[in-house]
Amino acid sequence: MSGKFDTYYGPARQMYLAGKTFEKIKAQLGVSLPTLSKWKDYGDWEKERAKLRQQKISTIERLQRALDKKSKQLEELDPNDDAGKLVDQISKLSAAIDRIRTKRDPLGATLLVMDEFTGWLQKKNMDAYVAVSPYLPAFFEHMRSKADGQT
Repeated sequence: MSGKFDTYYGPARQMYLAGKTFEKIKAQLGVSLPTLSKWKDYGDWEKERAKLRQQKISTIERLQRALDKKSKQLEELDPNDDAGKLVDQISKLSAAIDRIRTKRDPLGATLLVMDEFTGWLQKKNMDAYVAVSPYLPAFFEHMRSKADGQT
């Protein structure tokens, strides 16, 4: 593939998967809309984006089921028993659901921060941006592994 592909494909894909429009990607990376459309088809980005959305939904559903189960256990708990552990678990499940729904998760935050950083770097120093860009996909995979607990 071309130098443009090698340099911009990974960052463009990550931005698209993070929910950015082609217009925003074009503005930040300087890649034409027809090229982005070809890359999207080539890499089947839409399928990846849909899979990420579905993973988010299924994760929330699993957490909600666990939360419902713990809440039911709390309701059925004998008044003389210590509810501290259950209350702590319910609190953690609620917080996890909230983080996912409001996008306050490490991987999402990484994508947003790196998106802002690369946009800023592109405007300030294109040579530095071109030097950093090839490392972005590997960094995102590293952060995904950390978020999944696979450090």
